[in-house]
Amino acid sequence: MINGWRSMFIDPRLQRLIELALDSNRDLRQSVLNVDIAYSQYGILRAAHLPAVDATIGAARQRGVADGASGVTEQQSATIGMNAFELDLFGPARSLSDAGFARYRASIEACGQRA
Repeated sequence: MINGWRSMFIDPRLQRLIELALDSNRDLRQSVLNVDIAYSQYGILRAAHLPAVDATIGAARQRGVADGASGVTEQQSATIGMNAFELDLFGPARSLSDAGFARYRASIEACGQRA
């Protein structure tokens, strides 16, 4: 509980002083940012060994006049694509993902948070 300290210090001036100190603590702010960075890097490493599929569907309709006759041109398209995917037969991608998770957990512990 992050605000549990309020029940111990009931003087409003002291609560405001503690709140100001917590808000102005650059080390704490930097630690929280480091945890966020480590978590993002872990997510990138984890996503690297998952396939990604893209799909696009489009349609267009156009009216026009050519040689005195009017007409309608329709065009539809659909594409499906998949990124290059490497099977992790011997575990290098998994090792990178595990290392990224370990860095994330270490940054949490260094910050004093619990996940």
